[in-house]
Parts: sequence; C-alpha cells; structure tokens
Amino acid sequence: MTGIRKTRIMLLYLSRRRLYILSFCLCYHWEPLLAALTTVNIYAAIANNAILPACLGTEHIMMETLDQSLFLWINATPDSPTWLLRLAALTAKDLILIVPILSAIFWLWGPTGQMKVRRQLVVKVVIAVAIGLFLSWLIGKIYPHDRPFISGIGYNFLPHKDNYSFPSNHGTIIFTFALGFLFWYRLWSGIALMAVGVAIAWSRVYLGVHWPLDMVGGFLVALLSCALTQLTWSVCGVFIYRRLHQLHRIVFARLIRRDWIRG
Repeated sequence: MTGIRKTRIMLLYLSRRRLYILSFCLCYHWEPLLAALTTVNIYAAIANNAILPACLGTEHIMMETLDQSLFLWINATPDSPTWLLRLAALTAKDLILIVPILSAIFWLWGPTGQMKVRRQLVVKVVIAVAIGLFLSWLIGKIYPHDRPFISGIGYNFLPHKDNYSFPSNHGTIIFTFALGFLFWYRLWSGIALMAVGVAIAWSRVYLGVHWPLDMVGGFLVALLSCALTQLTWSVCGVFIYRRLHQLHRIVFARLIRRDWIRG
C-alpha cells in the first residue's frame, strides 16, 4: 500500500461471513494506519467483498474448520466437573467487573504525585474501550457470525441472547483495558491484566457462547482501538483531561474537602 510508511499489515482476510485480521504490526506512526483504514478504496472493496480474490474460499473453509476444531477441544461437556463449570461461569460473567472497579480506584485514590498519570490512564482507557466497542459493533453488522449454540455446535452452559459473536465484546473490553495498562502505565500491570483477559476468553469459549476466533478478533480490535486512542490523545487529550478534572473537582468537592478522595 502506498503512503503507509513504517506500517505493515501482514494479512487481512475478509470473507463473506467474517472479518479476519490475523496479524498486523504497527511501527512508530499511528496516522498512516488511520489514513489507510479510512481510504475510500478500502470501503469500496469491503462493500463488494473484493479485498482478496475469490480463490481464498479454501482459506475461509480452513479457518472455519480450525475455529470449530479449537472450540470443540475447549468447550465443556455434560461430563465436565461441576466446580470447573461454576468457576468458568464466575469468570465469564463477573471478572469483567475489574475494569470499572480498577478504573474508579485509579481515578479517586492514589499517591498525590501520581494522580495525574493515573487519571490520564483512565481517560485513555475509557476512550479506547468506547472506540473498541464501536468497531466491534460495526464489524458485527457488516460480517455477522452466529454463536456456537445457534449453529448447533458443542454445548452451551451460559444463557445468552442470540446476537452475533464476532468479535467478542468481553474480549474487546478486557484486552483493551490490559493493553492500555501495558502501553501507558506499567508493564507488569498490563501482563497481569492480560492473564485476566485470557481467563475470561477461555471461560466464554468453555461455556459455549463464543468461538475461539471471536476472542482473537476482540484482541485485534483492542490493538486497533489503542492505536486510534493514541492518535486522538495527541490531538485533544490534554483538553479532554483538563475538562474532566475540572468536572471532578466540582462534582466531588465535598468529598475532596474531607480528604476522602483525591482532588
């Protein structure tokens, strides 16, 4: 692709039913990637399913087969231990709460000298998650893909509405959160949260509400949303942070005066 310096997209696969972005590498600049993704020719190709030649039908079948094989290997069965099913259900439904809880802690409390860094991290992560969920919704509308229990494959142990599965919203949220800490805070915290993300991804495949590649898609959407957030922050991040900080001091003025939370 001309005009994309220092940016490599190793494989982009668009099929009739699903968008596969198997891997990509971003180097140094976010702007060229954004320009490439918003090119009229790309949108025209998406609209016509013409990004890659029709000969990739074989690869599409191979990816679907791989996805189903991985799902059946991970998916629980009626013979699975009850304790493991309960643990998976707890992980799948409730572990995602670490995102709002940790965000609130980082915004409201902490060492005085670190509050600006911590709050800027929270703002960046919130923006990235919002972008990620929008991209996830958009991809789901353009390339809808049924959940395993809708397709009649495997076993389902977690009640879920029959909306489209790719990419996973849970995967998008937790991986965006983890990558935010990895990129913009401390390496060890990002790695720890990435482990949480892997646990959530496993549990939702194990319980039968997602395909494995739904989680891969969520991770890749998270990468892209962090890239777009970094670009957004370079343009108006300081302005956004200042306005939110002013709003915080107004809304929580009484608690700040009592030194219950940081000002």
